[in-house]
Amino acid sequence: MQSVAVCLGCGRTVNKEYLYCPWCGLEKTTDYGLETLNSVFDKLEVIQHRDRIKHFDKLEAELADLEKELDELVLCTELHS
Repeated sequence: MQSVAVCLGCGRTVNKEYLYCPWCGLEKTTDYGLETLNSVFDKLEVIQHRDRIKHFDKLEAELADLEKELDELVLCTELHS
């Protein structure tokens, strides 16, 4: 099994032998104190929150499109009746 570390810049897991994170390019450091890890988790929390907001915005837009289509179908049905 490959040993991994958490990148302090982006929070992704990387191979421990890498000198730089392949995702964000940050140089690997050996400082993994509690404050450092809290910083990483804080960044991850912000990223997850941003991604959830994007996902909800996308769902909201899709719902609006579906409502528009439904309104058009109802109107067409009423006109043909």
